Amino acid sequence: MTKKNILVVCATSTDHRELEAFKNDYNLHFQEHDGSLLEKILCACPGHPTEDYKPDHEIQQLLDFCQEHAIDAVISTEDYPGCIFASIITHHLGLPGPSPQSVLTCQHKYYSRQLQKEVVPEATPDFRLIDPTNFEKAHFDMPLPVFIKPVKSYFSILANKLLHEAEFERLLQASLPPILFLQQLNWCLKNYTSFEFNANYILAETLLEGVQVTLEGVVYDDEINIIGIVDSIMFPGTLCFERFDYPSHLPENVQQRMHLIAKKFIHAAKLNNLLFNIELMYNPTTDEIHIIEVNSRMSSQFADMFEKVNGINTYQILLDIALGKKPTLFHDQKKHNVASSFVLRRFDNGRVLKTPSKSALAKVYQDSPDARIEIHLEKGQTLDAIIQDGKSFRYGLINLGASTWEGLFAKFKSYEAHLRFEFIPNQEFL
Repeated sequence: MTKKNILVVCATSTDHRELEAFKNDYNLHFQEHDGSLLEKILCACPGHPTEDYKPDHEIQQLLDFCQEHAIDAVISTEDYPGCIFASIITHHLGLPGPSPQSVLTCQHKYYSRQLQKEVVPEATPDFRLIDPTNFEKAHFDMPLPVFIKPVKSYFSILANKLLHEAEFERLLQASLPPILFLQQLNWCLKNYTSFEFNANYILAETLLEGVQVTLEGVVYDDEINIIGIVDSIMFPGTLCFERFDYPSHLPENVQQRMHLIAKKFIHAAKLNNLLFNIELMYNPTTDEIHIIEVNSRMSSQFADMFEKVNGINTYQILLDIALGKKPTLFHDQKKHNVASSFVLRRFDNGRVLKTPSKSALAKVYQDSPDARIEIHLEKGQTLDAIIQDGKSFRYGLINLGASTWEGLFAKFKSYEAHLRFEFIPNQEFL
């Protein structure tokens, strides 16, 4: 049987790792993409392009590639610009995938909020659109504190709490991404939507409190199904993720309410033939559920966690949908009852003195063959050498499964000690 040709747009390191399991089943074509480019622009680092950039040339190159290599399916797990480009390519080629309009509705957080307000008002926090170039504080009618962020989010960077009126001007300017960062999105908005507002705006929202989760779902041929809900656990007293737990600890009736909210929005957004994830907040005091953000892509960080507990890796689901096949979401041959993605993080800068040895990594994999370990920095690098959230320094991930939560946490502690990252504190190398 002839193997199907699949194009992976803006391929990530996680894509390469997880899709390795499918290389004998498909001809996988990876579009190599400098994922650090937008990070450099966002952080005003040297070396990023300064000329105007429009994505039409890159999109045309991808369309030509698809024609030349008889591509049968196009996928992307990368948020920006990957999932937008993939939707445009499948739109032009008539392949399964979400429409560019539906994807861009999720990418532009103001229009996403507008749609949420229409179809799930009970789950939509109060919000206002702000033009930072023409803002009059006297006309702002939301009580402080509020959360302000760009209408195009990127790893929570530039998102800030606005606590005092005196901070308005500073935080508005600090929350707006560089124009060059927004050029790709603005070009896509202009050419594939009729939206009045481009991405050069700020969104102010009511602060949300409670338990944060991520709901992962899938749409195939307009049929919406929920794969699972993952708990987001923060380091105490911070908004920095410590780990992600699956399955969720939330009461079943709360999870079912989340399912209903998600299905209402996804249907109204006309999203089809894709995986999606929605970040939500449950306040146990008020019993309210609110949407934090809707993403028109899968959470690749959780792909193996779903495989550990559900028996199916979400990359398999993504491939099936892209090829027009009804996906299988659960399998009886699961390996674990629970799974977590542990974030390796520090709260002070430093230089990496030591990373885990090959033998240390091999011992973990021998003990837990389905573990996933990501090391984000090399020996000699400072923790701020890669893009961070401005509040902490993430340097790796460890994804594990187990039969019980107690066993899972014990396993992580053992592996963390065994892998032995070492750092020189900030003050010692400045």
